[in-house]
Amino acid sequence: RGNVAAERVSANSGSPNKSKRRCVALRRRIRPFVESNMFKGVIIVSLFIALVGNPLVEIFDVPDEPCNTIVNVIMLFILVLFAVEIVLNYISNPIEYNLCKFFFWMDVL
Repeated sequence: RGNVAAERVSANSGSPNKSKRRCVALRRRIRPFVESNMFKGVIIVSLFIALVGNPLVEIFDVPDEPCNTIVNVIMLFILVLFAVEIVLNYISNPIEYNLCKFFFWMDVL
Protein backbone atom coordinates (compact mmCIF):
# COMPACT_ATOMS: atom_id res chain seq x y z
CA ARG A 1 0.00 0.00 0.00
CA GLY A 2 2.88 2.38 0.67
CA ASN A 3 4.09 2.08 -2.92
CA VAL A 4 0.66 2.91 -4.32
CA ALA A 5 0.47 6.07 -2.24
CA ALA A 6 4.00 7.05 -3.27
CA GLU A 7 3.10 6.50 -6.94
CA ARG A 8 0.02 8.72 -6.58
CA VAL A 9 2.07 11.50 -5.01
CA SER A 10 4.70 11.28 -7.76
CA ALA A 11 1.99 11.18 -10.44
CA ASN A 12 0.29 14.26 -8.99
CA SER A 13 3.54 16.16 -8.58
CA GLY A 14 3.69 16.69 -12.37
CA SER A 15 0.25 18.26 -12.56
CA PRO A 16 1.34 21.80 -11.57
CA ASN A 17 3.68 21.80 -14.55
CA LYS A 18 0.86 20.60 -16.78
CA SER A 19 -1.48 23.34 -15.58
CA LYS A 20 1.28 25.91 -15.94
CA ARG A 21 1.83 24.80 -19.53
CA ARG A 22 -1.90 25.11 -20.17
CA CYS A 23 -1.89 28.65 -18.78
CA VAL A 24 1.08 29.59 -20.95
CA ALA A 25 -0.63 28.10 -24.00
CA LEU A 26 -3.82 29.99 -23.18
CA ARG A 27 -1.87 33.23 -22.82
CA ARG A 28 -0.22 32.66 -26.20
CA ARG A 29 -3.63 32.26 -27.83
CA ILE A 30 -5.31 35.19 -26.09
CA ARG A 31 -2.52 37.81 -26.29
CA PRO A 32 -2.62 38.31 -30.10
CA PHE A 33 -6.40 38.71 -29.94
CA VAL A 34 -6.26 41.26 -27.11
CA GLU A 35 -3.47 43.21 -28.80
CA SER A 36 -5.12 43.16 -32.24
CA ASN A 37 -6.33 46.39 -33.81
CA MET A 38 -9.78 44.90 -34.33
CA PHE A 39 -10.27 44.21 -30.61
CA LYS A 40 -8.95 47.64 -29.67
CA GLY A 41 -11.25 49.23 -32.25
CA VAL A 42 -14.29 47.42 -30.86
CA ILE A 43 -13.39 48.56 -27.34
CA ILE A 44 -12.91 52.18 -28.45
CA VAL A 45 -16.23 52.24 -30.35
CA SER A 46 -17.94 50.65 -27.34
CA LEU A 47 -16.42 53.27 -25.07
CA PHE A 48 -17.66 56.04 -27.36
CA ILE A 49 -21.17 54.55 -27.43
CA ALA A 50 -21.17 54.16 -23.65
CA LEU A 51 -20.11 57.77 -23.14
CA VAL A 52 -22.29 59.58 -25.67
CA GLY A 53 -25.03 57.09 -26.56
CA ASN A 54 -27.53 58.03 -23.87
CA PRO A 55 -26.98 61.81 -24.18
CA LEU A 56 -27.52 61.57 -27.94
CA VAL A 57 -30.81 59.77 -27.36
CA GLU A 58 -31.85 62.61 -25.04
CA ILE A 59 -30.70 65.32 -27.46
CA PHE A 60 -32.63 63.83 -30.38
CA ASP A 61 -35.68 63.35 -28.14
CA VAL A 62 -36.30 59.72 -29.13
CA PRO A 63 -39.52 58.24 -27.70
CA ASP A 64 -38.97 56.52 -24.37
CA GLU A 65 -40.98 53.35 -24.89
CA PRO A 66 -38.90 51.41 -27.41
CA CYS A 67 -35.69 53.34 -26.96
CA ASN A 68 -35.10 52.82 -23.23
CA THR A 69 -35.09 49.06 -23.61
CA ILE A 70 -32.78 49.19 -26.63
CA VAL A 71 -30.34 51.55 -24.91
CA ASN A 72 -30.35 49.41 -21.75
CA VAL A 73 -29.59 46.25 -23.73
CA ILE A 74 -26.76 47.98 -25.60
CA MET A 75 -25.29 49.36 -22.36
CA LEU A 76 -25.53 45.93 -20.71
CA PHE A 77 -23.73 44.37 -23.68
CA ILE A 78 -20.99 47.02 -23.45
CA LEU A 79 -20.63 46.40 -19.69
CA VAL A 80 -20.16 42.67 -20.33
CA LEU A 81 -17.67 43.48 -23.09
CA PHE A 82 -15.63 45.66 -20.72
CA ALA A 83 -15.66 42.92 -18.07
CA VAL A 84 -14.46 40.40 -20.65
CA GLU A 85 -11.72 42.83 -21.67
CA ILE A 86 -10.49 43.07 -18.08
CA VAL A 87 -10.43 39.28 -17.70
CA LEU A 88 -8.70 38.73 -21.05
CA ASN A 89 -6.09 41.39 -20.30
CA TYR A 90 -5.35 39.78 -16.96
CA ILE A 91 -5.09 36.28 -18.45
CA SER A 92 -2.91 37.38 -21.36
CA ASN A 93 -0.51 39.50 -19.32
CA PRO A 94 -0.84 38.93 -15.55
CA ILE A 95 2.50 40.53 -14.68
CA GLU A 96 1.82 43.92 -16.28
CA TYR A 97 -1.95 43.91 -15.70
CA ASN A 98 -2.55 42.99 -12.08
CA LEU A 99 -4.29 44.51 -9.06
CA CYS A 100 -1.34 46.74 -8.18
CA LYS A 101 -1.11 48.47 -11.56
CA PHE A 102 -2.62 51.73 -12.73
CA PHE A 103 -4.19 50.43 -15.98
CA PHE A 104 -6.09 47.69 -14.19
CA TRP A 105 -7.82 50.20 -11.93
CA MET A 106 -8.47 52.59 -14.81
CA ASP A 107 -10.27 49.80 -16.66
CA VAL A 108 -12.25 48.90 -13.56
CA LEU A 109 -13.34 52.49 -13.04
